[in-house]
Amino acid sequence: MTKEEYTFLILLTLILLSAVYTDLKSFRIPNALILTGGGLGLILLLLEGLYQGQKIPSLLLFMTVRCALCLCMTALLIPLWKLKAIGGGDVKLLGICVIHIGFGRSLSGFIYALFISVLLSGIYLMPGFVLPGLRKPSDKQDRMHRIHFSIPLLLGMLWESKMGMLFDLPF
Repeated sequence: MTKEEYTFLILLTLILLSAVYTDLKSFRIPNALILTGGGLGLILLLLEGLYQGQKIPSLLLFMTVRCALCLCMTALLIPLWKLKAIGGGDVKLLGICVIHIGFGRSLSGFIYALFISVLLSGIYLMPGFVLPGLRKPSDKQDRMHRIHFSIPLLLGMLWESKMGMLFDLPF
């Protein structure tokens, strides 16, 4: 990994950590955090491009493509949001990951996050299978029995940074 990639990863990790904190505290990921994360990612892309000596038009085109890929990732996840598999804040958070580390790495991190969430769900549900009376079925309104997807997302992105991409996509 280059120095610039570490900078993007550290900033993304801080954003994801603050999203985990607010998600655990209030069951929401604020739009202000999403906008701040996206804005900081775009500013960092701009500064990195200027530092590397890229021309402004090509740099703006690259930033536009990253934003378009962010929207594509969001559009890909809307069916999961409609099925209430993940929350709207998590969908937007994955879009921010695309701005920071690219589409391919974000997609790999998302797949790792799905794997981690399955493991966490199994750990969460295991006491109910071992001792049937220990866990009671939750109501639809009972928020305490939900798994916050921001936690597997953070762990998935960190796993992706160590293990590498599942897909060799150029973007």
